Amino acid sequence: MQQAYFWLLGRAWINRYIKGCSTCQQNKNLTHITKTLLYKIPVPENAPPFTQIVMDLITGLPLLWGYDAILTIVDHGCSQGAIFLPCNTTITGPQIAQLYYKHIYPWFGLPTKVISNRDPRFTSHFGCALAKELGIQWNMSTVFHPQMDRLTEHKNQWLEQFL
Repeated sequence: MQQAYFWLLGRAWINRYIKGCSTCQQNKNLTHITKTLLYKIPVPENAPPFTQIVMDLITGLPLLWGYDAILTIVDHGCSQGAIFLPCNTTITGPQIAQLYYKHIYPWFGLPTKVISNRDPRFTSHFGCALAKELGIQWNMSTVFHPQMDRLTEHKNQWLEQFL
């Protein structure tokens, strides 16, 4: 079209037309790789609270009472409740386990499944060994797919509004 005619904004109109044309879409070659569908992690019915949890860290916060990060632990099952524990950005895997043991274990016991992102503090040798020894299944979300642990991402966004 551009070689034969002068049409101001013609390219944009033609692109919109082709995107809306069913015949054009049916005959178009796919030029992008199809992505594997994400699935929802099943939760057993009548599971007690905090048997499946989602963990994440909110970092880069201003220093307040000696803390600059928050460990977020969300019940992936029945209540979808969240617990926010203040900590520091320099927290390690053993310190995360200690926070869990001190604040959540007395109330809910050990989880059967933990979902987290691939933060080195969660994927450390300590974290993997601890989960294996305690019989905890560890699911890690894929890179750049926060949909998998959307509960914590949603709770973190909600919390960041108030910080």
